[in-house]
Amino acid sequence: MKRLTVPGNQVIQVGELTLISALIFSAVSQAPLEGVEVVWIRDGVEQELRTKTNVRGETYENFRASAPGSTTMEAQIRDPKGKPFDSKQFVFTVVERP
Repeated sequence: MKRLTVPGNQVIQVGELTLISALIFSAVSQAPLEGVEVVWIRDGVEQELRTKTNVRGETYENFRASAPGSTTMEAQIRDPKGKPFDSKQFVFTVVERP
């Protein structure tokens, strides 16, 4: 996995909807990979929703921060047997709305 990005910054407010994007490239050719399934994990809990990469190797997930503190989002790709192959994490600081 090339990167996991969030437009904006690492500090978000409770209730704020946040978009995260994962970028998947081939380790050999460095070309974007289309159709790769990405598993999303929030604070160590695997989410039901899976997304697939587009022709540019990108996939997106929205999540809403529910409580103040630290929240971790992870994008994970797995091998054909379901074993984790690669992943990236992004840690947010969630604050109360002013």
